[in-house]
Amino acid sequence: MATSLQRAEAGGRHSGFLRQRLGKKSGELLSEAKTLRQRAAEHQDKITNRIGYGKVSDDPVIQARADVGRTRHLQKEIENFTQQAEICEELAHRKAAGGP
Repeated sequence: MATSLQRAEAGGRHSGFLRQRLGKKSGELLSEAKTLRQRAAEHQDKITNRIGYGKVSDDPVIQARADVGRTRHLQKEIENFTQQAEICEELAHRKAAGGP
């Protein structure tokens, strides 16, 4: 199975994100990866503690749909942040080993 970095290098998901980071140094990439992982954890906390799940409707069916949508959005953001952190970390390790 391809890594997030390999998919981005092949022009897939996060390829633009990767292009913007190619000129960064290993330390900068690791720092960014740490920040991205913190953001993923913050989003998980929003799901766990139901932060930002405001009242949308008195109708319980509509409210439930809104809550599911909020959770789905936060989960997608967590996935994006995690994949981007993986790209930064793998690229940083490659650069530290003397690679491009």
